[in-house]
Amino acid sequence: IYRGYKALVMRFDGITFGYLDLAANTVTVYLNMVLRNPLLVDLYMEKISGKLYIQDVLVSDMDTPIQMTIGGQKLLRVGIPIKCNISGLSDAIKRNILSGDLRTLTVKFDGVIDMGQKVSVPLPIHIFKDWGDLAV
Repeated sequence: IYRGYKALVMRFDGITFGYLDLAANTVTVYLNMVLRNPLLVDLYMEKISGKLYIQDVLVSDMDTPIQMTIGGQKLLRVGIPIKCNISGLSDAIKRNILSGDLRTLTVKFDGVIDMGQKVSVPLPIHIFKDWGDLAV
């Protein structure tokens, strides 16, 4: 079974800043992914967990149930919602300003996708983006 899940092809497709919730002190960031299942059978995603760092500042420690199926020989575009602490995000922006390099944004996500009951597929993302590359 694990070999089948290892066939899943994952590609990072961008980052989007979304919903701002002042009452909960959070900002939702979406990691946009393209997932391709080359197998004939469906693959089931149960949850995604991991840590999101922006400018090397921890902004979210997430454990989110996703519960979706990727059909056999299908392509799926999905935005993974991550609720980030506003204070952590403001610390990341402050660190970016103090570095003197205002144009570069560093995003790192160390996580795993839990698929099925006992299968975890690593999902490491490490990107350098220009602020102009981000969608809002």
